[in-house]
Amino acid sequence: MVPFFISDGLHSYEDIPKLLGIECTGMDVFRKNPHQVRGRSLYYGKAIGTDPRFADVIIEQTLNARSVTHAG
Repeated sequence: MVPFFISDGLHSYEDIPKLLGIECTGMDVFRKNPHQVRGRSLYYGKAIGTDPRFADVIIEQTLNARSVTHAG
């Protein structure tokens, strides 16, 4: 499970893990994978926005949207 947030914060390392049934909270929640939840293994990752390539995706999408707007 990877939270679709631009950065990690209270929701990604406290609120969501509790809702998922992960007992570990705080920044350790990302390091202690997999988590055992209801007899299953659950991998929990940092917010998607923390990946350094995320900025490239935003730039690419912006350029694509701009070219579509100017083509019409």
